[in-house]
Amino acid sequence: MDKLQKPSLLRVQLLGGLWIVMVVVFIFSALPAGMGTGDILLASHFARMSFANTVVLSLVVAGYMVLRHTGWLRFPFAVLTVFFGAFALLPYLVIRDLMVLKDQSLKTPH
Repeated sequence: MDKLQKPSLLRVQLLGGLWIVMVVVFIFSALPAGMGTGDILLASHFARMSFANTVVLSLVVAGYMVLRHTGWLRFPFAVLTVFFGAFALLPYLVIRDLMVLKDQSLKTPH
């Protein structure tokens, strides 16, 4: 577990793989299956609460990105995270880790 607490190639692979799985699930779940999103939100209190929790969580994560991370990359991805949630968060984390790993490799003498 220690390998996942700091930027590492293993963490990049894990987050990147998770993002790919999310995209594949999204593509297959976007196939027409009957009720639309609006109909589901109107019919189900649970769906409305889940949607509200997702929005709040996206806002919290975006705020955390802006306040706790450094670099210019955090601002566009924070805005994207508000609208697209984990679909924007996971690529940001992968790119940020790759930038840290690149900086570490440049500082380390070969």
